[in-house]
Amino acid sequence: EDNEEYIIFEALENQFGKYLFLAKEKDENSITIRKIIKKDGKDYLTKLDSDEEFDEIIKTFYKKHGKKEGI
Repeated sequence: EDNEEYIIFEALENQFGKYLFLAKEKDENSITIRKIIKKDGKDYLTKLDSDEEFDEIIKTFYKKHGKKEGI
C-alpha cells in the first residue's frame, strides 16, 4: 500500500489469527504488523482490527522470545 519493500522477520499465530512482523527493506527500524486473511482462496495482508488484537500479538511475540510482559 505504500510502495515500499518489506522483509518478513517474524510470523506468528494466536487466537486472533496469523500475523507477519515486517521491517522496511531500506529502514529496518521501521516495523509494522499485518494480519493474514484469506479471501477467495488467496492470502492478503490487512491492518490489525483493534488495540486488544495488537496487545495479544505482542504478548505472543514476547512469549516466543522469552521476554516478560510490560518490557
